[in-house]
Amino acid sequence: MSALYLHIPFCKQACHYCNFHFSTTLRSKPAMVRAILRELELQRDYLGGAALQSVYFGGGTLRCWTCRSWSKFLKKYMPCTP
Repeated sequence: MSALYLHIPFCKQACHYCNFHFSTTLRSKPAMVRAILRELELQRDYLGGAALQSVYFGGGTLRCWTCRSWSKFLKKYMPCTP
C-alpha cells in the first residue's frame, strides 16, 4: 500500500512530548509550503506509477494552513491518486 505522510510543522505552542520539527511562528510558512510542494514533486516517481491509497496529515496545528495552501497541495496531490 502506498501512502503519504505530510508533516505540517506549525504549532500554536510547543508540546512537551513532541520531538518533531516545529515552529510556533508562521514567518517561514510560505517557504515551507513551497518546499513541501517541491518535495512532493521530486518524490512523485518514487512510487513507480502506483497511486497513493492513503494520505496522513500530522505534525502541528493543521488549521495554520490557509485554504490557498491546501488548494495548492491538493492540486499537486490529486494527480497521484487513482
